[in-house]
Amino acid sequence: MSAMQSHQASFQEGRILLAIKALIVVKFQVYELQQSCTMFLVLLLHIVYLVVQHASIFLLKTENLVLQRKSLLFSGYYPWMNEPPRVATVRDMANILLTARGQSTNPPIVGECWVNRFVSRHEELKSKFSRKYDHQRALCEDSEVIRGWFRLVRNTVQKSGILPDDTYNFDETGFQMGIIGTARVVTGSEKIDCPNLIQPGNRGWATVIAGVNATGWALRTMIILKERRINPVDAYTPRPGTSLSSNTSWATATPQNIRQLDFQVQKIKGYLQHRTRGSSSPTNRAINQLVKGCQMAMHTTTILAKENKELRAANEKQKRKRKRDRNYQPLRRLRYCTAHIRSQVQFQVTLIRREYSMDVTINPPRDPNTQSNYNAFRTTHTTVNFTILFDKQQLSGNVIHQLKSLTNGEAREVILDSSFLNIRDVKVDGAQNKFELLPRQGPYGSALKIPLAEGVALGKTVDIDIAVETTEKCTALQWLTPTQTSTQKHPYMFTQCQAIHARSIFPCQDTPDVKAVIDFNISSPLPVIASGVPVRDGSSSSSESSNKVYKFHQKVPIPTYLFAIASGEIAEAPIGPRSRVAASPDMLESSKWELEADTDKFIQAIDKIIFPYIWGEYNVLILPPSFPYGGMENPIFTFATPSLISGDRQNIDVIAHELAHSWSGNLVTNASWEHFWLNEGWTTYLERRVTNMPAHGEPYRHFSAIIGWKSLTESVERFGNDHEFTKLIVDLKGKDPDDAFSSIPYEKGFIFLFYLENLIGKAKFDKFIPHYFTKYKELSLDSYEFKSSMLHFFSNDSEAHALLTSLDWDKWFYSPGLPPKPDLDTSLVDVVYDLAEKWRTAPESEFTPTAADIKGLSANQLVVFLEQVLSFEEPLSVEQSRLMGDIYGLGKSRNSEVLNLYFQVGLKAGDKGIVEPTAVLLASIGRMKMVRPLYRALEKFDRTIALEIFEKNENFYHPICRGLVKKDLFGDKGN
Repeated sequence: MSAMQSHQASFQEGRILLAIKALIVVKFQVYELQQSCTMFLVLLLHIVYLVVQHASIFLLKTENLVLQRKSLLFSGYYPWMNEPPRVATVRDMANILLTARGQSTNPPIVGECWVNRFVSRHEELKSKFSRKYDHQRALCEDSEVIRGWFRLVRNTVQKSGILPDDTYNFDETGFQMGIIGTARVVTGSEKIDCPNLIQPGNRGWATVIAGVNATGWALRTMIILKERRINPVDAYTPRPGTSLSSNTSWATATPQNIRQLDFQVQKIKGYLQHRTRGSSSPTNRAINQLVKGCQMAMHTTTILAKENKELRAANEKQKRKRKRDRNYQPLRRLRYCTAHIRSQVQFQVTLIRREYSMDVTINPPRDPNTQSNYNAFRTTHTTVNFTILFDKQQLSGNVIHQLKSLTNGEAREVILDSSFLNIRDVKVDGAQNKFELLPRQGPYGSALKIPLAEGVALGKTVDIDIAVETTEKCTALQWLTPTQTSTQKHPYMFTQCQAIHARSIFPCQDTPDVKAVIDFNISSPLPVIASGVPVRDGSSSSSESSNKVYKFHQKVPIPTYLFAIASGEIAEAPIGPRSRVAASPDMLESSKWELEADTDKFIQAIDKIIFPYIWGEYNVLILPPSFPYGGMENPIFTFATPSLISGDRQNIDVIAHELAHSWSGNLVTNASWEHFWLNEGWTTYLERRVTNMPAHGEPYRHFSAIIGWKSLTESVERFGNDHEFTKLIVDLKGKDPDDAFSSIPYEKGFIFLFYLENLIGKAKFDKFIPHYFTKYKELSLDSYEFKSSMLHFFSNDSEAHALLTSLDWDKWFYSPGLPPKPDLDTSLVDVVYDLAEKWRTAPESEFTPTAADIKGLSANQLVVFLEQVLSFEEPLSVEQSRLMGDIYGLGKSRNSEVLNLYFQVGLKAGDKGIVEPTAVLLASIGRMKMVRPLYRALEKFDRTIALEIFEKNENFYHPICRGLVKKDLFGDKGN
């Protein structure tokens, strides 16, 4: 634009603002739009959209300018305008007024510096938006509201790969794409091409957030004030047709959007005001209420209609991008257009505009694997009252949720996750209430909808009491008959709720993004263990004479996947000053010996790395062999597999891992299963720091990482190098989180943290660890918050900050396949690699194996040796496999890790003699780490044999293990 064109545009802007003001100032007696336009030589079309905004202007006072009232100079234009007028516009407005009074010369008499001097003479007009006020301004903002808004935007942009050129930046925020810019405030006067203009007017302590996409569509502009009130300004919508640009057509045109509706309403109100000489008539008030409802409905309809169009456009755009560049990076995929931001934001509307106001609550959900409306209500306390019915293999009782309202009465229903439950009745605040089970949605179950008679005020609570019983399809419970236990005397039951199986025990907000305090009251004829601190001597007789009520209290808020109970023939013994082991009586002594030497040492080691253990007790429950995991980090009582009781204390790393979860996962939790690496990557990192004690040293930590790298490689090969589940942050929308379970979040997450440690230095990284766990204590977070917290922590360390800001975070987060292989100390594996190489070349060499070959090797070194043998392109012969087992005694090992791998070596060699002991092992252990690889090896050896063994043991396995083995053997048809 040329200088002349720019001046003309600015001059025209001044005329438009003056024309609008003429409509508002009563003393001018201007009631018609055309009359106002004629007065200042402005086309009607130019101001028809501004006038409906109630835009105000400045009428400027000079020695030659007479005003009606000086107060008009400071009339509140700011609340009704998105931006203040530019300096050039204010100067031209003064010239226009002076010209209209015949007091202007040509060129205009107002000088270049007049506006600056005018503003400096009036304290009311001085801008508070300047860099020196940034800190004061930030202190007056509601950080929680702002953080919630930008968390949504930031997550969507980074997670969906939205390109910078697909979005506009935010204006008037003091933030840039959701990151607080402490050194810079982005204001309307600091846009491109005009970075140093003065903002006249009292902007106050407020923040305006505007999210605009590339097509010009926007979310409602948010004005955030200190007192947590949010006043939305109208969203941008298509301009009205030409029929609405005339003041004669308004009565018959049907409004198509909010602006058109508002235009007609203001015309009606202006007409009534002209006739009644007042603005507070009953008719005006009725119109205000009517338009309120219409605008709310039209806004929602407009957003939804436009969203469909934008989604189609985004798909077409992505197709064109892929066609232009075949080598595009998956992390850049535009899976959702910017309109997806709107689809996740829930607006609660009360009132709008000058005649009314609006409150908006923004609580964007982050977990795609829950159907609950936890963005409207948040569970703060849960009481579970259950009776364990072994004869029916059922839990029966009731659960009471205390839910805190996150909206100001707008949400009129509570939606909870449920799956395969028999729900008898529901009470709301003690009164019977209606409820509805919605149609089942795959692995997410059937959502329970509970309508509320009236809304709940912001911050207030409502109690939901649900009478419920489990069914035979429950995916979180395993019931064992007496013959399936080691003593064969009593039945046994236990739960496994990770990842989304708590909903099959009781209706709940089954997401790691919600944490609550839990009280357990469990009635059972057998001893009970739960994920809470036992109320010692708190058991009482139940109404049923053979039952006792066992009580537990979990004072630290936990997510539902950590809900756990077990009941059976259980005995306990101390293993430390704050720890006990619980197991069946026949395994109690061996379990005690296995754990008592190291458990408290592990606790003390992590205390020094992070901060002291806060849960009170740390206990271990040794479960029956069908438990599907090595361990489950249920608070207070870790549920552990009996396979770690090997008689050599060689598998104690499992306890170190589950203990580390007391900080990583249980205390600081991933917000959704898409960010599972935040739980398991951190825990694996801490586990290896804990086991890196003086007795082992740094080489042992690296040795453990080498074992992990092998496991990671196998997982990537099984999924495929480009598979979604091989990323650090995975897309689980519409998917079962169990399907993504593998060693990838554990080992890829560890490698990322290990890389960060080496990038900035271990000493600096060690300072960040307690800061991270303190900042997010008892909270849930995602990967983007982890990144932000790390960058912020090192913001004062120029060297570390430079390294972290130059890091390609997106590549780590979104690249599939293997990460860069870390440089690890191989001193502890070199000896077993050399031994494996001798076996590989044995037919051509003079190698003669003896028992001395493995003397002094740990069980973990034997694991690495066998994994290396399994990696041979040419498998061992049957004779070699048998010779290895006989000389090294591998087939008789009590260590299940060693036994499992040796059987895989034999199956790969084609040894039919190994099938029977493999079948025995598969009938006696349900740990998925061993069961799934053995079935895959059996299938390659002889699929018929694999299916026969699975059919015999199917009911022995936990439902989670059973389902995943079916998928291994039958693909998706295994469901």
